[in-house]
Amino acid sequence: MKKEAGQLPAFDKDQNGAARGSPPVYNCLAILSAPDAEGWIAARCSNLPGLVVRGKSQREALAALVAAFKAEVSRLAATGQAIPWNESPGEPAPGEQQRWVAVHL
Repeated sequence: MKKEAGQLPAFDKDQNGAARGSPPVYNCLAILSAPDAEGWIAARCSNLPGLVVRGKSQREALAALVAAFKAEVSRLAATGQAIPWNESPGEPAPGEQQRWVAVHL
């Protein structure tokens, strides 16, 4: 941890951007669709490609997305692979909602 007078401490970071020596926390940029004809809401992680889940409510969809996010990031970290962050996640389409979710591993 590095700190200069009058500043908050700065933590050294690993290859995936998590602070060393602290519990890893990552940002998941969740995009939620409007409910489909059967009432399902799709949720995708815009900044980590390939994660798409569904739920009957926004809460259920977000919970499933966080679980998928944790599983994928943990799998990549355990195998020493870099996390393939999408540096340009784009904007939600009309009718979609965007949520930032802090995910603690």
